[in-house]
Amino acid sequence: MLKPLSSVRWLVPALLVAGASVSHAGLVVLPVATDTSTPIVSGEYVVNQAGDPAKARGDFKTLLKEGDTRKEETFSGFVASSNPMSSLTLSSIGAEVTVGTGSGLETGRIVSRTYDPIENGRFDTTGDNNAQWWLTDNSFELNFSGSAKKGISALAFYGTDIGDFDGSFSLRLLKAGEAVDANGEGGTLIELIPFRQQATSNNGANNGWLSHFGFYDDENVYERVIFELGQANGDDGRDFIGFDDFLVGELNDPTTNPVPEPGSLALVCASLLALTAARRRRTGSNKA
Repeated sequence: MLKPLSSVRWLVPALLVAGASVSHAGLVVLPVATDTSTPIVSGEYVVNQAGDPAKARGDFKTLLKEGDTRKEETFSGFVASSNPMSSLTLSSIGAEVTVGTGSGLETGRIVSRTYDPIENGRFDTTGDNNAQWWLTDNSFELNFSGSAKKGISALAFYGTDIGDFDGSFSLRLLKAGEAVDANGEGGTLIELIPFRQQATSNNGANNGWLSHFGFYDDENVYERVIFELGQANGDDGRDFIGFDDFLVGELNDPTTNPVPEPGSLALVCASLLALTAARRRRTGSNKA
């Protein structure tokens, strides 16, 4: 179980849970699943033809139990625009998007192939190559405080063209009442891609790779999820990333109190037995 203010690398072996059962407790992080064979020039790529990313999506869905609420945002209902956005409402998943105020060139916007040609390495992952997706080179936040459960316990999504400019990518999970301090610390940090993905595209820079990410927590509800994008090369070589198909899970009955350990449970039982015996002795004394 991960505690607040903890940092966990996505690829820690103990957390590799593809195909795991749902009997676990606490935060589970799926390993990053990346497909490096995406044909970024033809634009004919469809997610359900993929190998590992599609399997990872299926593994994530097995973590959600019957009765849990699933919500998805494909961005297909939005109109693509070349204008950057500082905020956006994703009503289908009950989230408000706020984009960071850093030096991002794109900040954040809804794009399609008209505004972001497939040769740039990003693409729609819903299955309709003319659909829209979220493009940014800056950090952004999903705020779920207005959702039915006042937060989420599971999140999965696709990312395209990540990590080809030595950048980093992390998720920061914040429960109600938690905040990021002046040093940039707070909540639970999951380091996703602290490594370089080698460029494979025809222009030697945009790799066009597809990656899937996901986490599940049956003990905690997170009010905010911050997507932290680190740029290693400043404005000379920024990593532009496409995000699509956000799938969130609101658990029907998340466990907010951990199950007592055997020793603690035995102590409780012994105390109850002692109280029962004392009550019996008191009752017998009154009858005498």
